[in-house]
Amino acid sequence: MTEPIDKYPNAHRELLEMVEAALVGAGMASKDAAVYAEHVKERMRTDRNFAGRKIYFPSSKYTKEYIREVVGLRWNGKNTRELCVELNISETWLRELHSQSRGNFYPR
Repeated sequence: MTEPIDKYPNAHRELLEMVEAALVGAGMASKDAAVYAEHVKERMRTDRNFAGRKIYFPSSKYTKEYIREVVGLRWNGKNTRELCVELNISETWLRELHSQSRGNFYPR
């Protein structure tokens, strides 16, 4: 038996809700989706190859190298917002990548 979800950190609750919503969106009955989402979360929490690991989910679907190349080739200072939205990155990150594409590397 598992502990109630309110005993877990917010990230666990959010993961559970996201998995459940995705399953319902894919056509699964809400009750079944809730049970399956809980199973997925518990499997991730207890699996020896996964449990305890810090997982980073990048906000952009593109690799850092691709984004750096696009920024280096297309950024002209006037299309900042457009590129940030397209690549799903912040203006600060865009400027840092542009600097890197010009050979001005700063530690991150």
